[in-house]
Amino acid sequence: LTKVREEIGPMPAVTNLSRTYPALSGEMDLKWNRIYGAKSYTVQHKEYGTTEWTSTTSTSGKTTISFLEPQKKYVFRVA
Repeated sequence: LTKVREEIGPMPAVTNLSRTYPALSGEMDLKWNRIYGAKSYTVQHKEYGTTEWTSTTSTSGKTTISFLEPQKKYVFRVA
């Protein structure tokens, strides 16, 4: 038996990140194309112009972000 170290390159980026606004105020649904082999995704958001990110984990290609304040801009990212 021989151990072979296999280099794993960077995972491809998620694509087609989209958002919809559900019926409940203060929530936003995010959806993206799943990456083959990915077990989970880290979803982060922050208020535009701030530095502190809030993180959650999703095991599918979608999630709902809650407790968003009206009239504020937010930045989202998925890895």
